[in-house]
Amino acid sequence: MITNFSTSSIKSGLKRKRFWDQITVLTNTATGGTITEYTDGVTGIKYKVHTFTSDGTFTLTASSVGIDYLIVGGGGAAGRSSGYNGSGTGGGGAGGVIVRPLQSFATGTYAITIGGGGGQTGGVGASGGTSTISLNSIAVVSAAGGGGGGRTGGGGATSGASGGGGGGSGTFASDGDATTFGNNSGGLGGGGAGAASSGVAGGIGILNDYRTGTNTYYGGGGSGGQYSVATAGGLGGGGTGAHGSYGNGRAGGSDGSANTGGGGGGVVEENDDHNGFNGGSGIIVLRYTSV
Repeated sequence: MITNFSTSSIKSGLKRKRFWDQITVLTNTATGGTITEYTDGVTGIKYKVHTFTSDGTFTLTASSVGIDYLIVGGGGAAGRSSGYNGSGTGGGGAGGVIVRPLQSFATGTYAITIGGGGGQTGGVGASGGTSTISLNSIAVVSAAGGGGGGRTGGGGATSGASGGGGGGSGTFASDGDATTFGNNSGGLGGGGAGAASSGVAGGIGILNDYRTGTNTYYGGGGSGGQYSVATAGGLGGGGTGAHGSYGNGRAGGSDGSANTGGGGGGVVEENDDHNGFNGGSGIIVLRYTSV
């Protein structure tokens, strides 16, 4: 818990400057997740971090007015190939990314739900799951999963936090807050949290340093499948789009990376039907100043 917190302790909107005569940090007031600590190399501020890569609980025994959090939804799966030899399927859209500093949390036990990556439905890829922080069964904040990629033969993509590739039909469902990120699909690649896709390539994600103090990308779109050329997924765990080989339309492709919300990579129709790659699961990170 941080008491007597002053806005004068905020530098450049997000950086906190430590004045020990104004700020008192109380330890051992929060439990849950994997707990780590690090010191910011620029500001010298020490942070305690609670990271959730699977469902769990975050318990506060004292209220706080200074918790930063990162929430990432699960990435969407790529579409399945069928019928059109040599054609590629759309990559999965990235999970939504929400970044909010200095949030107030009341005492209580919060349920943490991590959105799973989208899987296969036999056609268009399934959307990723929603990551949520809830108190008393009421969602405090949620990051939606990414849309599924389109199948071959004109199968449209699905909407989500970021649109799946293939039909360019994905839409970004915003909660109206400037700290929520996602983008439409621009073609075969899935939309990323930081940018729309560009042709076959998945869109890039969002940089954030809350987990370790080092900037890391989250929410990369999966790239679409393309005959003879593998395409790396968007920065932030987006799956590689397969290049295919005779009889194996999944050659060279990959799932979205776990705990990044990356979309799955697309595949190529190669003399048989092939499932697209799955989306990566989401993540929730909460941090606050420590001693």
